[in-house]
Amino acid sequence: MNIQRRTRSAVSRFAVKILFGYVESETPPRCRNPRLVRREDGECTIRIPVLTDAEAPIALIACGKDLFSDLTWRVEYRWWKNRLWTSVNVDANSQPRGRSAQSDDWAWPAWRETVDLRADGSNKSLEFGFDAARYDSKAQTVRSIKRLQQEHVIINGTPHRPTRERGYRVTTFGLGGNHGGTGLFVEPVVDTRTAKSKGMFNLLDRDKAIAYGERVARERGDTQSLPMTVNSDVEWEILLPEVLRIPRR
Repeated sequence: MNIQRRTRSAVSRFAVKILFGYVESETPPRCRNPRLVRREDGECTIRIPVLTDAEAPIALIACGKDLFSDLTWRVEYRWWKNRLWTSVNVDANSQPRGRSAQSDDWAWPAWRETVDLRADGSNKSLEFGFDAARYDSKAQTVRSIKRLQQEHVIINGTPHRPTRERGYRVTTFGLGGNHGGTGLFVEPVVDTRTAKSKGMFNLLDRDKAIAYGERVARERGDTQSLPMTVNSDVEWEILLPEVLRIPRR
């Protein structure tokens, strides 16, 4: 691995050479008007942060059992630069999910020293979650590629990507009176407004979320939704409660 060692002011970084195509406006010889020309010689370097346990501590741990295989799973949520990071792809419920259909490829792929985006002239990489416009200029494409540095880190030698905080949300369906129902789910926090919404509860407030869900169900006449339970088999261990943005109740 081509790792640049840390200084007092910066973390270590893993250098990755990216090969890409781009489009430029050029005026060919003996022509007056410019035209778009496709080039395949684009090259730039990104530097993925390489972190230690101390720099990216474990903030949350989610554990559960797969509904289809009965296999148990465990996902660590690490904290760095005010974001949560995981080494696997997780669904809204926080369970590991394959990156492709009916597959167990949930672990994020390891970075290579050279990544070629030029296949089919697409400038895409499903492997690393990158998609640049086919007809962007060289400068535009480089800016898009450089943004990968903000969405990827390597912690203890393992690739990680950012994910959202989860919380308990009380959701209603239909008109009430058991025409629909009331449920309690684990959902990602999309933004600050979502975090502060009335039906959203901090992971530390599970019992309060259940009590609120029961009250809503009774008020709506959703008797078939009682007793209220969390529609999730995920168990949470909160190691750094200060990272959670959802207000406590």
